[in-house]
Order: sequence, then C-alpha cells, then structure tokens
Amino acid sequence: MDNEQMEIVITKREVYGTERFYPECYKAQVFARLAHRRTFSRRELLMIRQLGYRITVMQEEVAI
Repeated sequence: MDNEQMEIVITKREVYGTERFYPECYKAQVFARLAHRRTFSRRELLMIRQLGYRITVMQEEVAI
C-alpha cells in the first residue's frame, strides 16, 4: 500500500477542557465505527499508528 492509502485525517478540538479527536475522512470514520466511538482517544490513535497509518491533524480555521 502506498502512503496515501495508509493515512487518516482527524480534527482536534477542546470540549470543556478535554481534548477530542474527530474523524474527518472515510477511513477514520471506519476506525471510529469499529471502536463504537464518535471520537478517538490518544491511546486509540497510537494503536492506529502502530498498524502503519499516518495520522494527519487538520488545522481549524480561525475567523478574524
């Protein structure tokens, strides 16, 4: 598999002072469904990385 196939895209958000990682691409959504979760923990992201996936965190746009 090439690198593009081994990548997931997520967004990091703070919710009431807690880090939340939301799936943004189809593959990330599949991983979330497998875990029966809407968001990922750091531990779950570590496991996904151990499977050989690269994790890309999207930057949130700030309106000025």
